Amino acid sequence: MIMITGGMGFIGLHAARALLDLGEDVIITRYRDDRLPSFLVPYLNKRLFIETVDVLQAESLLGAGKKHAVTGLMHLASPRMNVPPAEGTQQTVQSLLHVLECGSRLEVRRVVLASSIAVYAGVEMPLWREDDTLPVQAPYPMTAYKKVTETIGDFYPGKPD
Repeated sequence: MIMITGGMGFIGLHAARALLDLGEDVIITRYRDDRLPSFLVPYLNKRLFIETVDVLQAESLLGAGKKHAVTGLMHLASPRMNVPPAEGTQQTVQSLLHVLECGSRLEVRRVVLASSIAVYAGVEMPLWREDDTLPVQAPYPMTAYKKVTETIGDFYPGKPD
C-alpha cells in the first residue's frame, strides 16, 4: 500500500492512477482539497482509499500509515501558495521530517520526494540532469522549498560518522 501525501493535487491524482495501473493499492491523503476524477472512481474503497491527513501533525500521518499497513510513501504535499516565507519554510521542513520519520517508523521500502523544474532556475544549460550542480540562490519560494527538500531527503537516510 502506497500513501501519497498531497494526493488530491493534480500530480497526486495522476500518480495514484499510475500506481494503480502498476498493481499497487493506494491511499491518497487530503487536507484542503476534496475531489476525485472519474478515472479513479472505479477503484474507490477497493484499491484506492482517501484519508484526511495533516502532514504538519506527525500522529495524523502515522495513524493513516498504520491503519493501512503502508509500505511506501510519496510526499507531494506542499505549502499553500503566497504564504509568508517563514511559514512556507516551516511547513516544508516540518512536513518533510514527519514523512521521513513516518517512513522510518513504519519501515517502508521507499520514500519518494517530489522535486520541481524550479530547482534549475538560473542554470544556463540546454539540457538539465539530476547530477548538475545547482545554484544556491532561489528566486521563487517553491525553488527554495524543493532545494531544502532534496538536501534533507538526501541527507536523512545517512548515518552519522
